[in-house]
Amino acid sequence: MKAAPDAGTPRFFQDPAIDRLAASVLQLASEVWVLNERFAAMQAVADEKGVITAAELAQFQFAGPEDAAMSEARVAFIRRVLGPLNAPD
Repeated sequence: MKAAPDAGTPRFFQDPAIDRLAASVLQLASEVWVLNERFAAMQAVADEKGVITAAELAQFQFAGPEDAAMSEARVAFIRRVLGPLNAPD
């Protein structure tokens, strides 16, 4: 008789790697939706207030402390999205 699976980690597929892949894809989908929604809101506000043009936005680059903060955020994003692929079985 097999032992019951860990109650803290839901299992949907026989191969735990598939569960980790599914978790990663769902996390990525969540991240993408949040970004799409926030970006649409920012575009709407910018258009309404005449703050920035699409060309200015396309050319923008972070610098200094903002660039370092974005690098840290990128590492955290990669860990959140791809971390489940590296989780133990």
